[in-house]
Order: sequence, then structure tokens, then C-alpha cells
Amino acid sequence: MKKLIITLVAVLVFSILLNAFTEGSPASASGSAGAEMPSMLSLIWRDADEKSRTKDGSVVYLYNDISYTEISRFIKRLIETGCELESYAVRGDMHFAVVTRGEGEMRLEYDGSSSTCAVTYYPGAFPEEIKPYSVGSVVLYGEYEQDNDLTNGAEPIEWIVLDKNEAGDCLLISKYALDAEAYNEQSTDITWEHSTIRNWLNSEFYDAAFSDNEKPRVLTSRVTADIKIGYDDDPGNDTDDRVFLLSLAEVNRFFMSDTARICCPTGCALTKGLTVLDGGCRWWLRSIIDDDCLGFSAAAFVDYDGSVSEAGGPVSNELY
Repeated sequence: MKKLIITLVAVLVFSILLNAFTEGSPASASGSAGAEMPSMLSLIWRDADEKSRTKDGSVVYLYNDISYTEISRFIKRLIETGCELESYAVRGDMHFAVVTRGEGEMRLEYDGSSSTCAVTYYPGAFPEEIKPYSVGSVVLYGEYEQDNDLTNGAEPIEWIVLDKNEAGDCLLISKYALDAEAYNEQSTDITWEHSTIRNWLNSEFYDAAFSDNEKPRVLTSRVTADIKIGYDDDPGNDTDDRVFLLSLAEVNRFFMSDTARICCPTGCALTKGLTVLDGGCRWWLRSIIDDDCLGFSAAAFVDYDGSVSEAGGPVSNELY
């Protein structure tokens, strides 16, 4: 008897993010490709309060009311993207860092007393802002414990872009199964609207995965109370959620084959006692099916091999 593992889906906005220095940047002015280096906007979704260019062609981003935690997260993600931390020094409330990528150099000066930071991209480097995301591409957004090593902090969450509308809003699904939860804490007649997993996703998970700066870009979405075709059971009411599970209709719409639906758990999720077959685990869908044999609600799920179980599994925390 093992817990089903959940897959997390969030809707995020990318369309309002523009690169103020794409044209007329030092790199484009010189005709050289230059060294593109990540900005805070591209890594931790924190836009600068002021942007300017100096006489020597350097680009300066100024940030107000920024915490040391945000700076630390930015530096950590810079390293994860292949940048080198050449030096880091602390003098009183001041923190100084030099980061390089190829011929490009970026310097950070953080003042802890005023919670301000100046990030300077020197000639030969220019800031990478947000680029349009296409369906199927992978996006880093938020952090969640995944490698089960608490000493190195939470890891960036990888999301796959499932869909994108004309406004640039993207529907994302986590690339890996991040945690294990019961669909509902008790075996009873239940709908998505009143399930404990819906509450957990939009409270505990949402608060753990996204910083205060990241949360505003997670849109509240109208989530339909879908049910298996051919059943006349009441699916409950539609809901407004930031994070949700796919429905039966959606999982078949966005994944065209069983192979595409196979999901692997993170190392942390594996510690919850999951069963894994050939690298794949089971993951919940939100569609509810009343099961006359069970005497209470069952929820649809995706099986180890990526096939969709429309018969459903018990909503309580144990699944045979």
C-alpha cells in the first residue's frame, strides 16, 4: 500500500517582461555577440527599479528593498547556469561579488543597511532578460526541496510549458513529481473543490515553493470540475486556484502518448515511501469518479507506465 504522488501545475505570466537593453546595447552597438549573462529578472523574477548606462558602455541595474536572501538566491542560480563566482567579500554591511561568464563580467554591490543592490554589467557583457517561452520548453521558477539534502537548500523547480495563449500566459507542469500527498485525508465522497490536496497545493506548497516576489506571477485560474465521461456523478463546483492538478481531459489533450506521461520522482519524494517501476511513479489527476464498489470517491491517476487509470484510485492516503 503506497501513497500516490502528485504532479503540480501552475499558470504563470511572462508577457509583460521586456528587455530594455536589447537594442542599442554595448554588444549590438559594437557588432559583437558579447557575453549574455543572466539578470535577476531572468533568474529570480525581480525587476530592477532603475536601469542606466554609463559612459564606458556598462549597464547598471539598481534594486531597492531587496533582501540578502534574494541576493544569495541570485548568486546561487548564476553559478547553476554556468557563471563563475570569481570573488566575494564582506566589509561591514557591504557585500561585493564578481561573477564572470566567458569574457563577460558582472559585479554586485549589496548594502545591507539600506537593502539596496547595484548590479553592473561591464562592456563585453549584457543582461539576459526573459525570452518568449515555447510549448515544450523548460522553465525554472520557484524552489522546492528535491535532492533530500537540507544542507544545500531547496532546488529550482523545473516546469514544462504545456500551453501558451496569445497574451503570453503559460500553463506549466512540473517536470518531476515533487511530493506525495493523499488526494483527501479521509475515504469519503469528495470533490476536487473540497479535497485536502487542493488546499495543500494552494497553501503549504504555494508558500514553500514561491517567494513573495514570485507569487504575483502565479495567476489564479478557473479550474473546471471535470468528471469521467459517461458518469452522471456530481463533480462539484469549478474553483479558482493558483496551483492545481490536471484533469482526465487535459492529460489526454497535452500528452499524446503513455511514454510522454511517464513521470519520475525527485529524491526527496522517494523518501515518502513511493513505489517506482522502471523509473516511473503514479501521479494524481483531479477528476473524481464515484466507485460503487468502494462506497466512496475515487480519483483518476496516471500509472507507472504513463497509462491513464480512468477507473480511479481511493482518495485516502493508501492505494493498493
